[in-house]
Amino acid sequence: MNKLDDRAINKGSTPVMNFDLINNGNQLIDTISFYIKIDEAPDRDQYFFANQFFFSGGSGGYIGLQPTDIQGPNGESLLLVLFSCFVEGAPFEPVFRNLCHSGADGDSAGVTCNKLLMPFHRGDVYELTIRANFGELTGIVKNMRTSEANLIGQWNVPHETG
Repeated sequence: MNKLDDRAINKGSTPVMNFDLINNGNQLIDTISFYIKIDEAPDRDQYFFANQFFFSGGSGGYIGLQPTDIQGPNGESLLLVLFSCFVEGAPFEPVFRNLCHSGADGDSAGVTCNKLLMPFHRGDVYELTIRANFGELTGIVKNMRTSEANLIGQWNVPHETG
């Protein structure tokens, strides 16, 4: 049972921390990982714990976790795992149609992968990784305690995205 009292949270605030990846020379960054630990959150889609990223070409996306009121086969709480980009013309391979769809945040541009549900263990650390390989972006989530890793989705971005 969740101990969080929703009245203690300011639902209108979004904490923001900015960072830049300094690139000395022409080294390409092909992998970035974010770590999220959720100690308390209600079992409903009210909160989204995510990291937003931007490409050198200006557009970007996000990767994150959202507690849900959906229960797994053993009654456990489940997280919805999301991986999206806002890049116009970012197609995804048909093999990922079960995980992804066109459009992001109500816009027709981009791609959203939001079909993956995985067990939600409060207090566990989740590693959210984005890998780039010649314009193909792959999102992966891993529970660091259980080592359960899952593909969130994959799509391609145009070369000019950066």
